[in-house]
Amino acid sequence: MPLNASLRNSGLDFHSLYTSPISVKCLLALDSEKLINPMSASNTRGITQSRVDVLVVGQGIAGSWLAYQLMGRGWNVHIVDAAHQGSSSLVAAGIINPITGKRIAKSWQLDAVYKPAIAAYQALEQAFGQRYIHPCKLIRLYKNDEDKKRAEARFEDVDYTHWMHPLSKEAMPAVLKKREGFAIDGAAWVDMPALLESFKKHFQRQDALRTDTFNHTDLNFTEGSIAWQDTCYKWVIFCEGHATVHNPLFSWLPFKPAKGEILSLQTPTAADLEGALINAGPWCLPINKDTVKVGATYSWDPLDCLPTELGKTKLLEDYNKLIPGAVTGTVVEHKAGIRPSTRDARPFIGFHPKHPALGIFNGFGSKGALLTPYYSTHFADVLMGCVSLDPEVNINRYDTPHAPC
Repeated sequence: MPLNASLRNSGLDFHSLYTSPISVKCLLALDSEKLINPMSASNTRGITQSRVDVLVVGQGIAGSWLAYQLMGRGWNVHIVDAAHQGSSSLVAAGIINPITGKRIAKSWQLDAVYKPAIAAYQALEQAFGQRYIHPCKLIRLYKNDEDKKRAEARFEDVDYTHWMHPLSKEAMPAVLKKREGFAIDGAAWVDMPALLESFKKHFQRQDALRTDTFNHTDLNFTEGSIAWQDTCYKWVIFCEGHATVHNPLFSWLPFKPAKGEILSLQTPTAADLEGALINAGPWCLPINKDTVKVGATYSWDPLDCLPTELGKTKLLEDYNKLIPGAVTGTVVEHKAGIRPSTRDARPFIGFHPKHPALGIFNGFGSKGALLTPYYSTHFADVLMGCVSLDPEVNINRYDTPHAPC
């Protein structure tokens, strides 16, 4: 099976209208033009209005998708963001990898979230007139014989036939002829900086984005609404990424943030990879014929967004082990960010146990590109009262005896 059919191999119709099955009830109650085109004039609301439906705190990948979905339902939305300071979304490579981990298993909720995610990015490309999602080959290299045995067992599993297949040495890029591995179908990467910049401009056109530092103590609770600065809101939803550990209202949740560093290298090896994302734990992603991204490290002390020489050295070592004989070239960019990971590797979505008008939409970790389009649709439907919140992501799965007032 040729690798250049990586997305087609899944048998999914990626050009269909982006609608999640979970939102069918809400579709019946909506003007379809508003849902499909959140840029319609009826959704343009000024930030000077005194009463607004929702305040979204944070304009990373989670906050941007949620705000966009709510606007698409005709809601009046404001977003506040401190100019993406410390945003891990801007650092992330935006990789969508259907098959992950030591167990070579389908990514959590893959069958539910994958098709809506691909279609959502394609719909956004049509709406904004810019490309964000880049389908790519993905070659997972075998680490050892046990790894190979696990993969071979998956090849015989009907649940995996659309997502992975054996790869002959002849099908490998020339620089990897001495390595063995298999192909993962349906992989892609999302240009996160371009995506967030387009969202930002869209929100600015709607006069909905305020660049400001949000202080949680500035919230005032009134009957039937929450006031912040000069505006009252029905809901306030926190999409603060790793910064939520400093949010006194939700800091009780068991976040497990992890720092990650990524390098961008200008190297002729980018062309040698023939467009294939190479993964063996560490990964190497060609983003054009001259540049690859290499990632990513995991560290927990200190938890800051500062690139380190130690991280750079580790990434260069990983790159040379991943692709023996590869040309290192020139380091053109070195970034660090903090993943908003959680203890159980599931997102944190839901409402404060004592203040139900306060919500959280967070904790997508390294899978934000895959999970946020689907779950932003789902949470928007929850806020509209159309569906119940998925218990697997609901924060009420944790005891809250010490949740602050």
